[in-house]
Amino acid sequence: MVVLEWKYRQRAGAIAACAVVGLGAWLWIISHRPPRAAGPLPQQAYVFQRDWIDTVRQAVLERGDAFSRLDILAAEISFHGDAIQTSTVAFDASAVRDSHRSIGLVLRIGPISSAAVDPFGADSAASKAIAAAARDAIAAAQRNQLPIDEFQIDFDCPDSRLTPFCNWVRMVQLAVAAQSPDHPIAVTITALPSWLNQTAFEPLARQAGSFVLQVHALHQPVGPDSLSPLCDTAEARRDIELASRVHVPFMVALPTYTYLAGFDAQGKLLGLLAESVDNPWPQATTWRTLRADPQALAALVQSLAADRPPELHGIIWYRLPVDSDQLNWRWPTLAAVMSGRAPAAHLTVTAQQVSTALWEFELTNLGDDDAPLTDEVSIAWQTDAGLVAADGLGGFTHVDDPRSHQVLLRPAGDTSSKLLPPGETRTVGWVRLSGSGSPTASLGPIARDVAAGSGH
Repeated sequence: MVVLEWKYRQRAGAIAACAVVGLGAWLWIISHRPPRAAGPLPQQAYVFQRDWIDTVRQAVLERGDAFSRLDILAAEISFHGDAIQTSTVAFDASAVRDSHRSIGLVLRIGPISSAAVDPFGADSAASKAIAAAARDAIAAAQRNQLPIDEFQIDFDCPDSRLTPFCNWVRMVQLAVAAQSPDHPIAVTITALPSWLNQTAFEPLARQAGSFVLQVHALHQPVGPDSLSPLCDTAEARRDIELASRVHVPFMVALPTYTYLAGFDAQGKLLGLLAESVDNPWPQATTWRTLRADPQALAALVQSLAADRPPELHGIIWYRLPVDSDQLNWRWPTLAAVMSGRAPAAHLTVTAQQVSTALWEFELTNLGDDDAPLTDEVSIAWQTDAGLVAADGLGGFTHVDDPRSHQVLLRPAGDTSSKLLPPGETRTVGWVRLSGSGSPTASLGPIARDVAAGSGH
């Protein structure tokens, strides 16, 4: 008994000692762990349209108050050899003012021409053009009494030129301060994830005082069957954590748009469209659609609200939904994602009687995400009625089902890019019946074993 008691006490003492050491290690880890933040993030939106048509004005007025700030494209600078072109955007100042939001102005700078000689020098034509564009943009905003609190430089600087890029940041800061001496306006920059591994990035970020981390459109498609996500949210999360290590406040830019990628017969990328559906490529071009994934981005928003580095101060969405913008989410989709909720489509079909014997069939999306048009509409009627004629509309074709005396309306051709936005309706076909019967319609997967019949 004495031996057993001694062994027990020895073991208990060892356990107690380990507990003390373990507790001390845990307390050390907690005390040295970087601080974290949680809670909803401020969310902003880019307004990058160059032509402020009525739908752009309407979007700013009706949806602007959903954001903490609107970041508006004010000017663009492009390089063509030794020539430098500055294009200003004539945005509607009254619509912006009536949105009752604080405003950020954005200067977009295109790729530097290889022929340009030291474009970052203080006396270079490029530096002078950039400083002038910043002054002019602030002056125009002041004349229109707009509440500007930030000026953003959107420039995809080569990784090797981050140090001289600091010169442009300083020049813009001086130009903005001189134009607005009584109302300080912050100057910030957009940043690419590839910059985060460069030793020159930290001095650049500290010079700017803040930055916007762009985590979309980072991987160029290598072929029509090798498409990377427009925004890899796992990569984005890693980049956000990496960006926080410089201990400079930043925001993250997330996408809402769709890319159209065109490939030639050999599978070589011809180009990408993200702001226009006007196809500039040859007729034989193979094209693919790459859409920002609202479900994945909603999960990222929810994740960042639950846990994030404290340096992350907000989200900027590229870009504000506009009803005429065919390569962008609709407003219900973005509204759902901003709240961290995954949107969903809800497609329904209805029959509309046009005349005594003529019926049209409409698809309506009652959800808050785009609905893929991949299902068929099955139309049936009472046995005492007969089919006189039928046809498909709006990208649908009709197929007669000889087994059940039905008409099937099917999406024609490649359905991968055919979407019905939330809240919209499309007429997809019609039938004319003999007799007084009323048709019924239902949605379902395409029945592959039904042979196509002739149209009437």
